[in-house]
Amino acid sequence: MVNKNEPFLYYATFIADEYGKLEIKEGDVVIDAGANIGDFTVKSAKLVGSKGKIIAIEPDQNNVEILKANLDLNQLKNVSILQMALSDSNGEAFIQGEGVSASIIGNKSGLKVNTITLNKIIDEYCGKNQNIVIKMDIEGGEELVFKDPTFLLRVREIAMELHGKQNIMDIPSKLTDYGFSVYDFSIHDQIKNSIKNFVRHPLSVIKAEFKTNFIATKGAFKTIFGHNPIPSINNSDLKIIYAVRKEH
Repeated sequence: MVNKNEPFLYYATFIADEYGKLEIKEGDVVIDAGANIGDFTVKSAKLVGSKGKIIAIEPDQNNVEILKANLDLNQLKNVSILQMALSDSNGEAFIQGEGVSASIIGNKSGLKVNTITLNKIIDEYCGKNQNIVIKMDIEGGEELVFKDPTFLLRVREIAMELHGKQNIMDIPSKLTDYGFSVYDFSIHDQIKNSIKNFVRHPLSVIKAEFKTNFIATKGAFKTIFGHNPIPSINNSDLKIIYAVRKEH
């Protein structure tokens, strides 16, 4: 199931494969921070198999309902859903916006949600597993999360969308300080992945195209004419990065 207001999620996750640099393996624990409707959750849950698990973090009630439906549709039982927002403390905060644009705000005019830190999630849900992978897209909330980057000590790989020039400057440096090599997701990666996925799975892509009103085809044409459907490619205030431990 795809939210009709956010069809680019399908294209970004399954065709352009914007988080495809993550080498998710059977038995891994994947933390999907900003799970939205579960596009990446479903994809990674199939990769980790019954020996692994996914922790999907999503504060928006409407998204959570679609996420649950997508898990049922794919008969996935290895996913734990936390209807919360990632932050720098375990408590409460307020968010504004809906869907992919929802973000934590500093005043009390938005929707109240529970918050949780990555250290607490890792302690409570990951056990002694050292194969922890994180995907993070939390609309600027990464600034709060990285106030205490010690969670990185137990992380093998992380891919995330950075929001705002300050985060784009600061967070890669913090990742490097914790022993990670950092790479960008570029338009060249997008084109390469799109071609690769069509060649590998032509029938599946064509079938999905009919179901999504040819969103990948439209995305390809938009890219050619300078209107890329992936926000992080168009916007200088957004960037997708991938980081892996140097000894990995």
